[in-house]
Amino acid sequence: MKNIKILPAFIVDDDPFWTEVLKQILQKIGFTKIHTFEDGQSCLKNIHLNPALVF
Repeated sequence: MKNIKILPAFIVDDDPFWTEVLKQILQKIGFTKIHTFEDGQSCLKNIHLNPALVF
C-alpha cells in the first residue's frame, strides 16, 4: 500500500485562519507537501498533481 503522506494535500479556503489550522494539523500527522488555495478554480488548475487529500 502506498504511503499517502508523500503525496500532496490540498487545502481550499478563503479564510487564512482555517487554512493555517488545517495546514498545522496535516503537518503534525506527517504531510510535507501541502498546497493552499483561496478558491476552487486555482485548486482545479493544479489537480494534475494528484493530491491525496482535498479539504
